[in-house]
Amino acid sequence: MTRPGRRTPQRPPAPCSSAGPIFVLTHQPPDPPDPDVTYLSGDIGEAVATALAAAGGKDLQILGADVAGQCLRRGLVDEILVYVLPVLLGDGVRFSSPGLARTGLEPVSSTHADGVTILRFRVRK
Repeated sequence: MTRPGRRTPQRPPAPCSSAGPIFVLTHQPPDPPDPDVTYLSGDIGEAVATALAAAGGKDLQILGADVAGQCLRRGLVDEILVYVLPVLLGDGVRFSSPGLARTGLEPVSSTHADGVTILRFRVRK
């Protein structure tokens, strides 16, 4: 289950799409819409509730820094996975957007494979 943000492609990459239903939060659904995608707009809390209900107890993946920041501000995030790759980006959208309060994180685990380190944190509420 994925929910890309405005700057994330309207259709997630194949590994995400095989995990379950796909939801995209957008102000402008593509024309024609992808029949395998459910496009949501409006209140982020309602969109997350819709996607969680469809997940049937499984995880909801939130993609896109802006959408993730909105979910953090509303207390809708339980865990954060940070993927560390051996590359420095000189441009992009900050994950911690202006207006996002300090968020306490509790380390859960870290894994490393194929040059990628994944840090898993629980959000302290």
